[in-house]
Amino acid sequence: KGERSSDNHFSLFSYRDPLARELVWQIKYHKHPLLVKEVGILLYEEILENISDSVFFRNQTQIILAPVPMSPKRKRARGWNQTEEIAKAILTNDTEKSFSYSENILEKKDGVLPQTETSSKKERLKNAIGAYAVRDPLSVRDKTIIVIDDVETTGATFQEIERVFREASASQVLCFSIAH
Repeated sequence: KGERSSDNHFSLFSYRDPLARELVWQIKYHKHPLLVKEVGILLYEEILENISDSVFFRNQTQIILAPVPMSPKRKRARGWNQTEEIAKAILTNDTEKSFSYSENILEKKDGVLPQTETSSKKERLKNAIGAYAVRDPLSVRDKTIIVIDDVETTGATFQEIERVFREASASQVLCFSIAH
């Protein structure tokens, strides 16, 4: 538990662990409600352990949870986005109401391949460039953004999302996943 893949990327587990892979699979493809709930608890605790205390003392109304979006076409085909379900599960543990949630704060452009359909780190890095956009830049200005994903493989998705939030003047962007 509690693995760090970079200074501002945090994961609960190593994806090399067969149980972690099964956990991700059950959430991603089967929307297993009990597992989503448990991951929500674990990620909430991980976020609290790793966000800077200064975040809570800044002049901010709330910290924004931003699930990694999928293209509208892919979401329609699957019927849900697992990162949205995980973010909602995190919120159910937030009794202090420190976080706000916006599933639409970020968009993934249509026509971008899912990262799972790329075969190398180089392809993943190239595929992520320009794949995401902040819908309302003013809504993230001077805010702390917590990005939620299921798996961090190369870090390309998180890097691109961090870039677009920073361009929109977010004060801090931290990324959390179930596994890396």
